[in-house]
Amino acid sequence: MKILGCLFLVVVLAVFACGSEPSPAPVQAAEAVPEPEPQPQQPQFIPTEDPVVKITQEEYDKTFAEVEAVIQELNNTIKAKNIRKWESYLTPQFRDSVMSPKNLAELNETPLLKRNNISISSLREYFEIVVAPSRANVRLDDLKFTDAQRVQAFMTIVNKDNVPEDILIYQLEKIGNAWKVSYW
Repeated sequence: MKILGCLFLVVVLAVFACGSEPSPAPVQAAEAVPEPEPQPQQPQFIPTEDPVVKITQEEYDKTFAEVEAVIQELNNTIKAKNIRKWESYLTPQFRDSVMSPKNLAELNETPLLKRNNISISSLREYFEIVVAPSRANVRLDDLKFTDAQRVQAFMTIVNKDNVPEDILIYQLEKIGNAWKVSYW
């Protein structure tokens, strides 16, 4: 009977030992996975005529504000018919281009001037006949960079077909700290 009692005890212990849940293994702290560091955002560049020249949005916005102020000054100068002040905004290249015999000949052959029997032969006449009627109320809508110092200023108009169209109003060049009307 002693054997039967020992055997009974072993069976009872085995049943209870199997029925209990195993003690959990010690939990190790999970290694903290470092979050990837945010990559510095690459600046967005404005397209230019020269793929080597890179203009950031910040530079575009700064230049736009500067050029917009110059165009407003030009509008006021032209409205006041202040040719001397207007001339101060011109580069020598622009003057030479406007006053070249080839340009004057082409300009004088335009239908509007021919129909009205008008001929332009001086910078003053160019200012009074071409610039004053066409540039006194322009606005800047867009800039296209040739390089960091030269831009083309555009105004968007709606053409006769009711389609928006960008019109070149000025080519400007930054000389020192001033934007000047230029030609290239």
